[in-house]
Amino acid sequence: MDFLKEKISSKKIATIYIMAIFLLILDRLCKTIARLSLDEQPIDFNNWLSFELFINKNIAMSIPLMGDALKIIISLLILFLIIFGIKKNQANKKLSGTILITTGLYALSNLLDRFLYSGVIDYINIKNITVLNIADIMISVNIFLLFLTLFHKTKTQ
Repeated sequence: MDFLKEKISSKKIATIYIMAIFLLILDRLCKTIARLSLDEQPIDFNNWLSFELFINKNIAMSIPLMGDALKIIISLLILFLIIFGIKKNQANKKLSGTILITTGLYALSNLLDRFLYSGVIDYINIKNITVLNIADIMISVNIFLLFLTLFHKTKTQ
């Protein structure tokens, strides 16, 4: 698992950030399409997947925590992720720092929704399981990668 090395080149870090920005733009575009055109008629791909508008006023997995307190908690968490990631990257070119920063950026997309629409715009409906968006998927992927880097780091020591 060579890609999990903690130190990575500036070129690889730049590639990760470019991919993250592309996915953020795609997420915002899909949220706009969902908000403007899917309010009345979802697009069904098959009997288990559809593209439809759902405004999630709760937090992950629809845990009922909402309101201004949630916005403050999420804002502080995002700020922590980004600052901690930047500090990690200042010492060396660190994969885990880059993962933390991009996780914070994806979370910012969802936080923006909370301020603009009083909830996160989700649009990928995996029927009978969950409704989510690209930012949610990338946050989950990043957390998984962070655990892999930590596991790989402890295994090689």
